[in-house]
Amino acid sequence: MNDFEDLKNDWKSVSTSHIELNKNSNSLIEKLKKLQRKIILGNIKTTLLFLPTFIILGWLWLAYEKGSALFYSSLISMAILLVVSLIILWYRVLFWKTPEIDKNVKSFASIMIKKLSYYKWITNIYMPIYSILLTIILFIYFQAILKEASFWFSFWVYTLTFSWALIVSLIGIKRKIKKNKEEIDPILGDLRKIKEAF
Repeated sequence: MNDFEDLKNDWKSVSTSHIELNKNSNSLIEKLKKLQRKIILGNIKTTLLFLPTFIILGWLWLAYEKGSALFYSSLISMAILLVVSLIILWYRVLFWKTPEIDKNVKSFASIMIKKLSYYKWITNIYMPIYSILLTIILFIYFQAILKEASFWFSFWVYTLTFSWALIVSLIGIKRKIKKNKEEIDPILGDLRKIKEAF
């Protein structure tokens, strides 16, 4: 009789755990879908914002027929930086179709942990690197086009441009890190728990 009761209790425990896992999985999938939409919309917005920059770079290349090597190298560097940035941003897309979490929960959790860790890497590592590289490229560009400008004109161009770039970068990175702590870290915690459970 005791054996039967134990078996019944074990079955209830397994059933309850399974129901809880399904609920957690569904909740987690909804969170990931919401994040996915934000990522794709953000990527589309960034791509559209970069398009005019590519057009301006092309126009500058064609307009200045007697530009220096420094001038052309700054344009090429800027184009490469933008292309690399777009590739990095689009790579962070979590999935292109809703994953079937029930088939391999541990594998799904592992892939999502890698993707979300990569998402955080963009904010913590790539964004500061991007800002530094952008500053260097702008410096090279200004060196090329302001070589005949007066000292004070050059001074104010450099000061205003780099101050603006620094302020925007610091505020942007700080806000993104705070958002990641609120949105990404809890999801990562859930995924790690799921991975450990299997």
